[in-house]
This record gives sequence, C-alpha cells and structure tokens, in this order.
Amino acid sequence: MFKSILLLLSFFFCLTTAAQPGSAQEIRIGLIDTFDPDFYLGTFVPTMEHLQHTLKDNKISVVEIDPHSLLSDIEEKKPHFLLSSAGSFVTLINSKGAQQIATVRRSHALSADEAVSSVFITRKDRTDIRSIEDLKDKVVTATDSKDFDGYLLALGEVAKRGFNPDSFFKRTLFTNYQYPDVSTYIKVGEADAGILGPCQLEDLVRDGIVKADEFRVLDPKRGPGRCLRSTEMYPDAVFFSLDGAPSGAVKAVTLSLLSMPKRDGGFEWIPAGGFLKVFDLMKDLKLGPYAHLRETTVKAFVMEYRTEFALAAALLFALIIHIIRVNVLVNRRTNELRFALAAQRATERRAQRNREKLDRLEKSRVISQMSSIFAHEVKQPITNMIYYSSGLKLLLSQLGIKDSRVSHALE
Repeated sequence: MFKSILLLLSFFFCLTTAAQPGSAQEIRIGLIDTFDPDFYLGTFVPTMEHLQHTLKDNKISVVEIDPHSLLSDIEEKKPHFLLSSAGSFVTLINSKGAQQIATVRRSHALSADEAVSSVFITRKDRTDIRSIEDLKDKVVTATDSKDFDGYLLALGEVAKRGFNPDSFFKRTLFTNYQYPDVSTYIKVGEADAGILGPCQLEDLVRDGIVKADEFRVLDPKRGPGRCLRSTEMYPDAVFFSLDGAPSGAVKAVTLSLLSMPKRDGGFEWIPAGGFLKVFDLMKDLKLGPYAHLRETTVKAFVMEYRTEFALAAALLFALIIHIIRVNVLVNRRTNELRFALAAQRATERRAQRNREKLDRLEKSRVISQMSSIFAHEVKQPITNMIYYSSGLKLLLSQLGIKDSRVSHALE
C-alpha cells in the first residue's frame, strides 16, 4: 500500500517541480513505514500536499525508510526530515540529532501528548482468557514487530506487569497489513488473542468487518478519547528534522506545518510533549536508545549498570580515602603515643633514680644517727674505764707496788 502511495507522490512532486524555473532547493522527507494504511491516505498525503503547496520554491522528495534497517537507510538516503512514530523519534534523538517540529493530533485523540495506545482482544467465548496475564505462553497476532502504536505498546504493558516481554508469548503472528489480518487469525483459532492500534477495533466494527459482540477487550480502559484501550497513552506521529538539515528548510517546514489548517474531523500538527514516557517504554523493552541493554558483552553489562558501577566506584574511592586517612591518623596517633610512652619511661627512670638516691640518703642518715648514738653510748663507759685504769696505775705507783702482770693488764 505505502509503496504505491509513495510512487504516486513522487510522480506528483516531479510533475509539480519540473515546471518551476531555476534550481530549487531539495527537501528530502523520509517516512518510516510503521503506520496503518489509513494514516497514509488520511494524514501523510494531505501533509505532503500542503508542504508542496506552501513551499513552491523547493523541490520536495519523499523516501521510504525501512524500520528494520532504520540507521542504514538514513545513512544511505540522507533525508532532512522524518515522519515516524514517537518510538523512532526518541531512538534517533541521540544518534541522529532528531529535533521535533510538530506532532500530529488526529480526530480520535484529545491531545497530541496522549493519542495512541494498544488494545488486547480475544474471542468472547474464550473464558480462559480474562486479563493480559492470561496470555502467558499463548499465541498472539499483531501487524508488525516495529509497530509502535500497536505491538510495542502492548509489549510495554506486559513489561509494566512484571513479565519479560521477549518470552511472555508462546508465538507471535505478524500480518504486515496483509490477509489474513489480526481479527481473522483470532476468528479461525490460529491465535488466542490479538493486538490492535488505537481505535482499530472500533473502525472494524464501524466498517462491518467484525461484529460488536464478537471480541472482548482485555483489561479495558476508557478515556480520554472514544476508543477502548489496554495500555497507557503516548504521543502520536512526529515530524522532525535530522542533524544536517538546512536551517532555512527547517524554518520553512516548521512554519508550513504549524500553519496548516485543521481539517473538519481530520488532524492538525502542533508541538507536543510526553516523550519521557516513550523513553521509559523503550528502556523497558530494551529498544532504540536502550538496545545496548540486550547485549551480553562486558561492555553492555557495564553500560546497563553504569549508574551502579559509578556509585560503587565512588564508594570504593571514598573507602580508599577513608582507609588512607585512618592510616595517617593511626600512624600520627601511634607516633604521639610512642613519644608519650618514651617520655613517660624517661620520667619513670628519673623517678626511680631519685628514689634510689633518696633511699641511699635515708640509709646514710640512719647509719649516721645510729653511729652517733652508739659512739655516745660506748664513750661513757670506756672513759670511766680509762679513768679507773689511770687512777689504779697512779695508786700502785704511790704505794711502790711494782708488778709486771698488773701493769700489762692496765695498759
């Protein structure tokens, strides 16, 4: 479908630009093919017609970008602008410098920030399937593995419920917008459940393709908007520039899109936010800017847990600094204690010497006192003995008694 539309658009643009004199600046607009056919006819074609009408001095060319070879196609075809889902937009922000120009708000959405969602459906007679959790190890069908407002949002809901989206389903049948479609696979029993994009179930009922009571929505949510959904709501398709787009072309395209009148019951291009939720979704699914989380190399492991590694490195560095600081303080304190202990020992040695000296002095004093006492006590009787001996010798001399033995004894 898209290839036919793209050929018709390219042919139309060639006809409209061939008649313009002079050399016109080329503006290459890429379209990432993940949208349903109604988007091309209802949104893409009118947008291209408006740009061609308002940018008459430029040559507008449209190139197809395969979502399965996104980066290589961009490198090869070098578009200045891209029109894609919000998932592809956030994927290219870091790698290709994507900058939002405008986001589409279609009639089924109240705002561009919360516009697209997914819905899980199953046959009403499947009493064994009542919620999304019941789809564990079941066969499901969806349009395309790169379909953002369909399959990817559904996987995000599975991840939010704590399951691994890569192994939750037993098998997934992709229709690629061909027949048999999602509803047919469910009807004939080839799939237990199906995944549709925003309002696709209501459109199938409106067009009479399925009956209103034929399918049951799993874990339905309503509002804002008129359609049932099973997931959170995310921004719609984004028109954005890539790194290297001429500034004049960016300005011209921006003014053209934002001034594009809203069609009755149609769509409009407006600036939008809400892309942080898209980043969280892509991280849960390990896609786009978080595709490296799927790698099993050491580098991928480090990248996945780089925050934890940074904290661990910071803690390790702080621990090393603390250990070094403690060692320095311990060494300093040890030296202080060693110096204090040496000083204490020197003081004790001096005190010991002083005590020994004092003891010697005390002993000398005691000996001196004892000697004085002994000398005093001994002197008196000895003196008396000397006096008596001298007197006795004098008496013997006066009496004229001479006896050598008595004289020897007295001496």
